Amino acid sequence: MALKLRCLHKIGIINCDSPDAFVKDVTDHFDVDALFPADSGPFQYDEWSRVNTDAGQRMNIVSKSSDRASFIKLFKPQLFEFKEHINRVRNQYHALQDLKANLPRNHTIVQMDFAENFNCKTADEVQSSYFNKCYVSLHPVVVYYKVNIAS
Repeated sequence: MALKLRCLHKIGIINCDSPDAFVKDVTDHFDVDALFPADSGPFQYDEWSRVNTDAGQRMNIVSKSSDRASFIKLFKPQLFEFKEHINRVRNQYHALQDLKANLPRNHTIVQMDFAENFNCKTADEVQSSYFNKCYVSLHPVVVYYKVNIAS
């Protein structure tokens, strides 16, 4: 979504290229077609896409072009999907803030994440070490705990 909004910002259709700021004004009845003047297009935009390489498939940013109707057809469902995503993120953030603020004494909140294939590097490695990479999986954890403090 950010890549498409950057395209729309660059050609002057929207005022901001921040996805979060843009979706604040998007309602369920938002008229996406009205954003695009009848004479607008073609649209040159970037998109994440799976591409074939010598090493197999990988995700890369690919430049694409489309006419007004095709761009709107692509943009409209992604916009409303993205708005739902932003709403879920905001709701989860506020729910966690509320849990932290109202955490009963002697209870905990455990927040955990997972990062696979994290690349290890040494500060002064030799060039040949590029081919001998070490990967690890990370499990960062934050624990919130409210202690019963005597006054």
